[in-house]
Amino acid sequence: PASPQLLAHHLRFAETCPNCAILGKLAWAPETPNPMLFGRWMRRATFDVGYDGLQAGDLLPFGKFCTANVLVPRHFLQTCLFDEGFPFAAYEDIELGYRLSKQGRRLCYNPDACVYHCHAYTPEMVILRQEAAGASLAYFLRIHPELSRAYRPKLSHGAARLLHLFVRGPFLSHCSPDLRLYLTQLAAKYRAFWRAIEH
Repeated sequence: PASPQLLAHHLRFAETCPNCAILGKLAWAPETPNPMLFGRWMRRATFDVGYDGLQAGDLLPFGKFCTANVLVPRHFLQTCLFDEGFPFAAYEDIELGYRLSKQGRRLCYNPDACVYHCHAYTPEMVILRQEAAGASLAYFLRIHPELSRAYRPKLSHGAARLLHLFVRGPFLSHCSPDLRLYLTQLAAKYRAFWRAIEH
C-alpha cells in the first residue's frame, strides 16, 4: 500500500458509492529499479490502467477493472468469478469486469486508495509479459467475439510478422534502447496473439 490507510480510504469511499466496485489507483513504487519502463516509448505500453483525466467518483467502463487494486462487494462475486480458462494472468480482470458490467454492476474511482506496483522488470521479463498478454487477449476475444472491435489487435497478422522480422534484424540496433524495447515487446505480444488465434 502507498498508505497505511488504504483499507480505510476504500471503505470510507464505498459508503458514498453503495453497491459499486471501487477502483483505487495503481502507481509505480518510487524505488522500483526499472527505469526502462518510463522512457518516451515504453510509457505507451499498457503497464497501468490509464488514470489521466479520471476524477474521484467517476463511473468507469469495464476496461478499467484492474484487480491490482479494486474493492468488490462480496455479493457481486457470488455468481461471477474469474474465468480460469485464461492461459496467463492478463485480461482476466477486464473479462470479469465485463461480465459484472453486463449484470448492471458499476465501477467507481477513488484515487485516494493507492497501491504501489513493485516489479523490477528486466527487458526479458517485459517481453515475456507481453507474450502472455497476447495469448490471453486471443482467449478473451475468442470467448467474447462481440468485443473484437473494441479490443482489436493494434497490428494485423501481416504487420506483426513484419515487425517480428524487423526486431530480429540489424536495423533495430540503430534505435534508442527505449524504442528497441517498445518494438520488441509489441512484436512479441502480437506474434503470440496471432499464433493463439490460429491454433
